[in-house]
Amino acid sequence: MPSTKTKNATSRRPAIVEQERENLAAELIASAHLSEADEDIAPIALLGRDTIKAIKAGVVTDEEARYLANIFYTLQKDRIRMQLRLVSLRKAGKPFLLVEHYRDQLEILEKNAAKILCAWAKTKPVWKWIESIHGIGPILGSSLIAYTPPERCTSAGSLWRYAGVDVGPMSELASHSYSRIYKRLFWLCGESFVKQSHEKSFYRQMYDQRKQYEHERNERGEYAEQAAEMLRRFNFGRDTVAYQYYSKGMLPPGHIHARARRWATKLFFSHFAQVHYEMTFNQPQPTIYTIAVLGHKDYIPPPNYEPLNKNIQAPDHIIPMKATEDARLDEILFDDPLAELFDARA
Repeated sequence: MPSTKTKNATSRRPAIVEQERENLAAELIASAHLSEADEDIAPIALLGRDTIKAIKAGVVTDEEARYLANIFYTLQKDRIRMQLRLVSLRKAGKPFLLVEHYRDQLEILEKNAAKILCAWAKTKPVWKWIESIHGIGPILGSSLIAYTPPERCTSAGSLWRYAGVDVGPMSELASHSYSRIYKRLFWLCGESFVKQSHEKSFYRQMYDQRKQYEHERNERGEYAEQAAEMLRRFNFGRDTVAYQYYSKGMLPPGHIHARARRWATKLFFSHFAQVHYEMTFNQPQPTIYTIAVLGHKDYIPPPNYEPLNKNIQAPDHIIPMKATEDARLDEILFDDPLAELFDARA
């Protein structure tokens, strides 16, 4: 068994090697002879006050903002990749000065893009409502506004189709025409809501309520057909939690979580469509068919907002919407690889 002294020496060894590497790099830099051409490397500039003022004055168009949101997520992806590369080089004891330099430059560009995007979003009427929602941060909220033209917000279904999570007669068409970037934003919203405090976040409360509702239906065996279909289509290992539940005619906890999360996120997008449309055009959003014609009474109003249409009455208690589940298995098992982020289809 090594002594305490040996342990301390071993624990200090990586720090000593790191310090020696930094000293060597400093000596090499000091001894290098740079010409005027070598020194003439332009730095990446931070945003100036005049640029921010111009953005707030409306110089950036909506189309530019959508492109800027794409640039931001591209820079973020590249910066994360560069950071992972930097960590691996440090562990291997290989030179990393250039990788660290360009990681820092990407971080500056990423922050600049975020500042411009947020400054643009704050000029939009719906920003005040977005800002009041727990779980939607400045970057995510700005990206939602950038990718959601108010003309598209005539109904919740329009945004659901754009995110590839719609149900109904148009769902098959939507599965081929959705935006992968928008579907990514949909997923990010859902992930953010479930991480919020139940007391502070309205949509976390909706998620918890829906999860309990789904759990009760699952216990009653109402998802037996879906469980059988999952076993038919997918080859689950017999030692997995998923197989143990599906073989009993029930959905596993992860499946219940995904259903509840998707329901709460679709509710948020329906509210976002209504608020965005009404605050932009200063007129009520067209009443949806199920309420105007079929007389459904399960309308849930947006939090922190008073709808312009006073004829739609909210129920005394929130009733779970009954026609929001997507029968497509690829939607039930919805996962969102980061690689899909930049392959957008309008």
